[in-house]
Amino acid sequence: MTQPVVFSYQDWIGAFPELSSVTNLKAQMAFNAACIRIDNTLDPDVIDDSQRETILYLLTAHIALLMAQAVSVQQATDANGNPIAGSTVSMTPGISGRVSSATEGSVSVSSESFSKAGASSLENWLNSTQYGALVWQMIAPLFAPFYVPGPDRSGYLLP
Repeated sequence: MTQPVVFSYQDWIGAFPELSSVTNLKAQMAFNAACIRIDNTLDPDVIDDSQRETILYLLTAHIALLMAQAVSVQQATDANGNPIAGSTVSMTPGISGRVSSATEGSVSVSSESFSKAGASSLENWLNSTQYGALVWQMIAPLFAPFYVPGPDRSGYLLP
């Protein structure tokens, strides 16, 4: 029996400093969600412990990035960047999917969901971020069909 990966926010943020705006709590929630998708107690003959940690941390980054893009929150702040108590908070839905076009004048952004013809919904979902795309490349062989040869019949005479 293999030991499950224990999430370390410090290790995770060290590996993904570009996600430093993700709080410890949100990262832990993303890790918990990742463990729903990828079993955290997989047989080490399928995925060894270090591979499982890498895959789970990448999947955590994928989920955290999707969550960060889902909504943006604006609130008035003081000179130090701290929210001003009692000020109005506005939430704006974010982008879901790949950015398909962007303009600068009058700021315009369009997005589209990534979907490849013939791909599974898991593959399409994972390919919506660079972290998920790495996860897909690592786990895709687990879903590939494999050939199991039948018994050797070369010694039999055919009529």
